[in-house]
Amino acid sequence: MYNRRYAPTAMKDECVFCSSGAATNMSIGATQCTDCNPGSYSEGGAKQCTICPPGTSSQAHSSKCKDCRPGWSTPSSGSTTCVACAAGSHAPTLRSTSCETCPIGRAQAAAGQQDCVPCSAGRFASASSQETCTNCASGGQNQDATFFLK
Repeated sequence: MYNRRYAPTAMKDECVFCSSGAATNMSIGATQCTDCNPGSYSEGGAKQCTICPPGTSSQAHSSKCKDCRPGWSTPSSGSTTCVACAAGSHAPTLRSTSCETCPIGRAQAAAGQQDCVPCSAGRFASASSQETCTNCASGGQNQDATFFLK
């Protein structure tokens, strides 16, 4: 009945719930709440802080985990920050746990992006993970992100 509460002073007739971002870390006999560590959270009145799942992060004393925005990711539980995807890759959705390489015919020059950009006519990316598209050589052409030699 008194789990998730603490008594700040001896002989007090009632116990107090921990605020969001803190927990007692014990079932009975708590005298204080402890802030949740970075990478974890508590919605309030918690016995223990909960570790943030992959694709999210938090700072100390958090009431919830923050989703990694598109273009950013974190593969592990308990992360304190999301990491921007490197140039040549992207993360298309919220809560990404990894970055995806740009496919052949697409490139991305900037870090932290949601999408890779198709190569324009006259340019190509013949391998995945390209940061830029390359101009076609004389006698070559690109139509719809496909490279043809004549």
